[in-house]
Amino acid sequence: MLIIYYLALNIRSSNLLFLDQCCTQLSLNSTGLTLENKPDLLGKYTKIGYSNGRIVYKNIVLGRYLHFAPN
Repeated sequence: MLIIYYLALNIRSSNLLFLDQCCTQLSLNSTGLTLENKPDLLGKYTKIGYSNGRIVYKNIVLGRYLHFAPN
């Protein structure tokens, strides 16, 4: 969850249009604590649609979702 929260904090609204136009796939990698404690969060994610106006990605291998979660 740390890596997802970090990504959400560092994507500014001005970059959302850029992400919408370019990123149909994401690759999350780690050589540190995330790899040791949450390796199932890592891997390749593919854009599958939108939820609440934000892009949703799915790890096709593990079936995990990467999406914006409001507070």
